[in-house]
Amino acid sequence: MKLTFLIWPLSWYVLSGTTYGFLFEPTCIVPPGCTCTLPTINCAEKGLPRIPQFNMTSYNMMLYLKLQHNRIIVVPPESLKGIHTGKLYLDMSFNNIRDIHPIAFAGLEDNITILNLEHNLLTTIPVAVANLSSLTMLNIHDNAIATFDAGVMRSLGTHIEVLYFGSHQMRQWPSQLQYLANLTALHVYDLGLTHLPQHAFKGFQHTLINLEIDSTNLTSVPQAVCDLLSLRIFYFNNNTNLHQRHMLPSCSRDLDHVTDVSFDNNDLTEFPRVLDLFPNVNSLSVSGNPNLTTMDIVTDNTGRLRILKLFDNGFAHVPLELGNFTLLVDIDLHGNNLTELSDGDFDQLVHINRLDLSDNPISKVEPNAFRDMISLYYIGLSKTALPNLPVALLDLHSLHSVDFLNNAVVCNCDTLSWLQNMTNINSLRVTGVCHEPFGLTVSQFMQYNLDNC
Repeated sequence: MKLTFLIWPLSWYVLSGTTYGFLFEPTCIVPPGCTCTLPTINCAEKGLPRIPQFNMTSYNMMLYLKLQHNRIIVVPPESLKGIHTGKLYLDMSFNNIRDIHPIAFAGLEDNITILNLEHNLLTTIPVAVANLSSLTMLNIHDNAIATFDAGVMRSLGTHIEVLYFGSHQMRQWPSQLQYLANLTALHVYDLGLTHLPQHAFKGFQHTLINLEIDSTNLTSVPQAVCDLLSLRIFYFNNNTNLHQRHMLPSCSRDLDHVTDVSFDNNDLTEFPRVLDLFPNVNSLSVSGNPNLTTMDIVTDNTGRLRILKLFDNGFAHVPLELGNFTLLVDIDLHGNNLTELSDGDFDQLVHINRLDLSDNPISKVEPNAFRDMISLYYIGLSKTALPNLPVALLDLHSLHSVDFLNNAVVCNCDTLSWLQNMTNINSLRVTGVCHEPFGLTVSQFMQYNLDNC
């Protein structure tokens, strides 16, 4: 009995128990400069010229080894032989890696599931990567890779699901992508190509769900998009070489399975007719186009859109076309050139619960500007030219939160006594600071001074 009493407290710290058994706690011994807070081993941004030696055993969790932002040039044989784990997420991005030995990952070929090699100096996908039989996600974006080796891609094709790639050195679309028969997400960056082949996505046209094309020299959305039978998410951002009147492909059928679309930062001057190509879009972003001043869209496909992001464009007026999208619940118009909100600007939008109008030079809001917005829960009015909270808020019976930061609010009974007429005044939260009297927040005025008005 006495021996049992001595061993039991020790076992409590060494073993972690469940109802039916015990598991040994993993050991984590890391080199100087690195830190270990399981499941993360952090050796990032340490100026390391080479991969340090590890002594880590953890078969029952996924480890995350962070080696990014160092000065590693070569990954030699058996670089990670001291790590024994069930699954490993390995991040070696933002180094100077030129070479990875074919057996660099020996002992972990069945364990590395995510590998990030972004922003290195590789000229091809290393054979060591092809040997990773459980790899599902690979990021090789921003390496000096001009083409892919067919043998490597065949090896990856049995299990890779997510791929990030692209470089300015790539002068032709890599046809070797066709071997990635299980690909569900493809992220393409920094291509100098102006067009993609007609069947660019051959081999995974039935499996691809997520396609992102960013910072390329393409003049239009590739015709090959029409072949993607399972596509749900399509992001086409930072492509500034577009022929805008012919930027969308003519597909033989609508891509009615796509629900999330983004056309941000493309230097657009005309609103793309994306709803004709993607009629069932739930979330649409056309933002970051300062020369885009009108929505100018005519379509019958208005019934599915719920989220519309139009921030950082050049709109001087609230687009009239918004009223056609009667099922919208979220509109983001921050960072435009709106100077006035007029009566009726948001008519028909009875389902909106979030409206962001911040960072606009709005100086006037007419009394009935929000009259139909019976569901509005949040409104952003920070960084405007409004002299005070607009009386138009009285129509917002579901309003809970107002962001009014960075406005010169005069907090006194003359300017804010009307707030007493709001039906939801007790639950209303206003974020803002009074310009007068100095040091008082709007919420404090409402709580301590408003009853005296």
